[in-house]
Amino acid sequence: MNTIDTNSQITQQIEHKDDTINRTLPCLELQPAFSENNVAILFAANHKYLPYIAVVLQSIVAHSSPQNNYDIIIFTMDITLKNQKKLQKHFASYCNISIRFFDVTQAMQPYIEIYTLGYYYTIETYFRLLAPDILKAYDKILYLDGDILVQSDVAKLYNIELNEEYLLAACRDINWIAVYNSSKMQQKYVKEKLQLQEPQNYFQAGIILFHLKAFRESIEAKQMMEFANKENWQLLDQDVLNYVAQNRVLYLDTKWNVMYNWPKNRIKIITKYASKEDATAYIEARNHPAIIHYAGPEKPWMYEKVDFGDIWWKYAAQSIYYQELQIALVERKKLKNKLKRFIKKIAMPFVNIFFPHGSKHREKLRAIVYKKF
Repeated sequence: MNTIDTNSQITQQIEHKDDTINRTLPCLELQPAFSENNVAILFAANHKYLPYIAVVLQSIVAHSSPQNNYDIIIFTMDITLKNQKKLQKHFASYCNISIRFFDVTQAMQPYIEIYTLGYYYTIETYFRLLAPDILKAYDKILYLDGDILVQSDVAKLYNIELNEEYLLAACRDINWIAVYNSSKMQQKYVKEKLQLQEPQNYFQAGIILFHLKAFRESIEAKQMMEFANKENWQLLDQDVLNYVAQNRVLYLDTKWNVMYNWPKNRIKIITKYASKEDATAYIEARNHPAIIHYAGPEKPWMYEKVDFGDIWWKYAAQSIYYQELQIALVERKKLKNKLKRFIKKIAMPFVNIFFPHGSKHREKLRAIVYKKF
């Protein structure tokens, strides 16, 4: 899961040191929240990401159907009871919406030192690998990243039938495939480390319909976590899932995971290096996205003018965190302007010397700057 956060104001609003986190849920077995038409949805988040999850939930509710019941579960290690109740209260008037939190601290304890890219990915990205073991009463669940917006009833996606052949359903990652087609370095990584039989079928893991029953019959969560810990995978658990589930994936229509145009050249990369069929599918899906995915460092809560950013703010305006989100955006703009002045006058000469254009160090520095400012 992508968990970049730059908004200290939001953190201050939702982090209360006097609160205690619910440590009882790991001892319980979660049962479906509804006896009929239960649409099970999973998120993974830390306390910093909760405001963005709240915006996603607004979009889910906006496109929900009264004929369906939405069973929303959030895996976390640090969201306090006070903030759990705050979010639950906001949606309490919807009789077909259930929001529950599950503390995965105990389950994650053996893997607390697992490899992450701290400036871009945090440990929460691995939580979804625990789903087959933790959610034993569920046969399937729809996992959603927190940096998305729903534009259609997710029940349509959840109700797609998965037979025993499939471990999951997901959209092919057309952007990744285009990069793979154009990069010898990426091809070498796939051949020597990831060892995928069909790289052209690499899927994006931000929206996944997990066939939990099939996973439990095939591979334990412990095995997946151990495999994840075996190597410093480029895209962490996404690479792991692609390796584990290869040849057992039901590929979805691209409209269910439309990645935004970041950094204003994703469209260019895809149209140049992906197949004509894939490029056409991506462009057509952009016109009528069922789920928009802000997969990249520039999030709409950080930059108002990102691709599809206006849609995100429409739902943010309905969120309980709207005021905090606005304040954080204004403060970030001030910090960004200060940073620009500093870089232009003082830092840039040294940056060009020690972090030359095209170097990996410069890209890493760029990612760190995105996180902080």
